[in-house]
Amino acid sequence: MQHRNELVNEVIGDILTLDHENFRVRQHLQYVEKFKNRDNWQVLSVLDTNEIKDHISPIIAPFDDDEFAKRFRINPRILDMVTLNLSFS
Repeated sequence: MQHRNELVNEVIGDILTLDHENFRVRQHLQYVEKFKNRDNWQVLSVLDTNEIKDHISPIIAPFDDDEFAKRFRINPRILDMVTLNLSFS
C-alpha cells in the first residue's frame, strides 16, 4: 500500500505541474482536472485506468523527449498503480 501511495503522490505531483496554457494539456484538461484530485485515485475503475493511459500518460512526461521514452517512463508507474489497485479491490 505504501508503494501505491508513493506512486500516486508522484503522478499527482506531475499532474499539478502541468501548464494549463499548453496546447497538449488543454486537449486533456477534463482528465487533468479529474486526476489532480487525490480522491479520484482511491479506487480506479477500468475506465479510469484507460483514461489515465490515454489522456494523462502522454502529457505528463517532458514534451521534448521522444515518444518511446515518454511511454517507457510513465507507463510502468501507471501499470504499478493499476496492479496495486486491483489487488486491493
